[in-house]
Amino acid sequence: MSRTILAPLAASLMLFASSAAFAHAKITATSIADGAAVASAPTSFSVTFNEPVRMGSVTLTNSAGQAVPITYRAGTSPAATFSVPLPRLPAGTYTMTFRSIGADGHAMAPKTSFTIGAAAASAPARGAGQSAGMGGMGGMKHDSVSMRVTTSIADGAVLTTAPTSMRISFPHAMRLTSARLSVATGETIPVRLPTGTAPTNTADITFPRLEADSYTLTWGADAGDHTMGGTVRFRVR
Repeated sequence: MSRTILAPLAASLMLFASSAAFAHAKITATSIADGAAVASAPTSFSVTFNEPVRMGSVTLTNSAGQAVPITYRAGTSPAATFSVPLPRLPAGTYTMTFRSIGADGHAMAPKTSFTIGAAAASAPARGAGQSAGMGGMGGMKHDSVSMRVTTSIADGAVLTTAPTSMRISFPHAMRLTSARLSVATGETIPVRLPTGTAPTNTADITFPRLEADSYTLTWGADAGDHTMGGTVRFRVR
């Protein structure tokens, strides 16, 4: 084979290998956003990847870096979504670390942190990037601005009256870009977003008439130079 044929072929193979090397699995969703402040302790934590991976281990640590015992046995088959049961957690800040292996054999250890309880009122929430990579779930970090987000319905709330809306208060002007409300069975309930397109410090999500059930609302917002997102779970009696 002539050198004139081998050179382009070698270049093509190198380009293919380079592209494949960066086609690693990525986290696309978590039940608790990285940097989130939740009012009550969650009973589980779920993570979804863009492709099936093999989960090696899951660890939970507190703010002092101490391991918190959890009961989780990873299966042998690859999966895209994993749900980890959590023990009863006191107020504080925690970090979940997932050690997994993608289809290409690449080992990954992404992390996500969240704060529970009274400390949540002053905990900063980091902006979550739209395509969080395996290096971590955090997106653009703004040290000079408090990144706390509050909602009119607290995560884990149990309501005796069905709400007609939920207000999200941002630390600075943002545009609410998405909101998804679902019930325990996974069925999606249509909601209405604000009609305005200009960034604001608050945004109201309007609900239809809600029946007694457990609900999960996932939202996303855009500030132009970064995005944020979160999840609120509540129950209507």
